Amino acid sequence: MHLSIWVPDRTDASRISRTEIRITEVAGRGHPGLDAECIHMERGEMQKSRLRRTTDRGTDVGLDLPAGTTLHDGDLVRGEGRTVIVRQMPETVGVISPAGGPVPAEMWMLAAHAIGNMHRPISISRDEIMFPVQDASERETFACMLDRAGTGRFEITVREAVFEPHAAANVAGHG
Repeated sequence: MHLSIWVPDRTDASRISRTEIRITEVAGRGHPGLDAECIHMERGEMQKSRLRRTTDRGTDVGLDLPAGTTLHDGDLVRGEGRTVIVRQMPETVGVISPAGGPVPAEMWMLAAHAIGNMHRPISISRDEIMFPVQDASERETFACMLDRAGTGRFEITVREAVFEPHAAANVAGHG
């Protein structure tokens, strides 16, 4: 029996290698119609200054950003004359919204406090509080918790969404 092993020569390797670029700066925010390569990242990865990814067009990129850089959905990053847009991957979130009619401010505060006590970051808008959940079954847990807190004026839904915690309401650690 004869075994043959294929060893690529230099011309074979150049045909199959991908373009690689080093990303070194955040260059602002993209706009909806921008035609640029995208890298998709999970929320936890958005705080990493060093990371390797492949764009949606097959380009290998290495993030080499200044320490402490936090990326956001829609950021443009640049390196070696190329610009790439960062897209945050959706995750499962719980959304608290009014069940009908206006909700007094103190009820919103109680709801936000209850979620914070579960050590979840929150995102706050005028008519909803959003927070990450690990599974849709947690909806019932949070509904019961809000009922015990006397905030029965809300409904909780679970959906997939891009979640960015409010900077002042991030409970990642107790300082």
